[in-house]
Amino acid sequence: MEKALGKKETLALVLKTLLGVDDYNTQSLAFMELSAAGTNIVPMLVNELRPLKEAERIGPLLVCLGRIGPDAKAAIPMLVKFLNDQTYDEAFRIELRVVMANLGYQAPGFMAQIQFDITNTNSIKSRNLEGVAVHRMASIRPRGWVQGDVTSQVVKALKMRGSTPVTAIIVLGNCGKGQSNAIHALRKLQTGLKDEPQSDISHAVIGFARYRVETKDREVCLRDGLRRLGTGLIGEFAGLILISHCLVDDEMLQRIMERLEDSETAVRVGASRTLTGIGLPGKKAIPKLLELGKTSTSAEERAWAFLAIGTMASADVLPELEQGLQREQDDSAKNFIRLSMELIRHDFTE
Repeated sequence: MEKALGKKETLALVLKTLLGVDDYNTQSLAFMELSAAGTNIVPMLVNELRPLKEAERIGPLLVCLGRIGPDAKAAIPMLVKFLNDQTYDEAFRIELRVVMANLGYQAPGFMAQIQFDITNTNSIKSRNLEGVAVHRMASIRPRGWVQGDVTSQVVKALKMRGSTPVTAIIVLGNCGKGQSNAIHALRKLQTGLKDEPQSDISHAVIGFARYRVETKDREVCLRDGLRRLGTGLIGEFAGLILISHCLVDDEMLQRIMERLEDSETAVRVGASRTLTGIGLPGKKAIPKLLELGKTSTSAEERAWAFLAIGTMASADVLPELEQGLQREQDDSAKNFIRLSMELIRHDFTE
């Protein structure tokens, strides 16, 4: 699928398939990935938007456009049309304004409205608006417009309810280096966390977010985030959080890969599980993961190394996985290799 992503006929087929998905969350996640097609997919998305009326059907396409950013500015006239349509509820209009800001839309009072949206705790017709703007900001990789007063509003969202503080952390982490408001808020937040096992995810994600905005002590922040990934589901979950909200960069990936060479097996397993969550953007780690699959004396480590490969590799790696399957003596590890091969085959034939 990755090799064919730039072909219009393939993109049209993928788009048609995604539009037929019934589950909203699954569809939204898929459209997040489709944004990798960049400008190639924008005319198709605009064309699909024209006849749509229901906000639920429009939403996933907005996610895709928002993640593409200014390269999707051709969609702005269509989005302005939606914004001016008073039949849509305020929650949808809040999400729409965030996406438009990421595409580069400007108008008098527009950013002031978004600042209000970020900390809006009102309920309109039984629809709670708290956190709506922050959640959409986290999902679309905000560009340079999140700074100054906008950042200050996101900091205020750290005190909101539910999962909003987590998404606010993600948004602050994507602000870029040197934003004093973000740095101060993240430091204060991490200082207040209790040092308990169940808080490791929070510590890790805040550490990574701090690494993205700090101008000093970035090494300490990155090391703290990595140290707390640990083993078990925490690794995969943290990996998914990081890549879904674009907190992974080349330096961070390199440091995670270095953990594959750590002297402790548990650390290496934790790194493999994190890479499993990161998926395709972690493909630089494939050679090291293949080496672990061949040489590790730990069946658990071999299993997770092979599964990580399945989330990021293409069909040219299948022969090496087949060889690994023939060598493997542990039944559990064999099942992980088979699963990895199926993941690759599914992606390759789609």
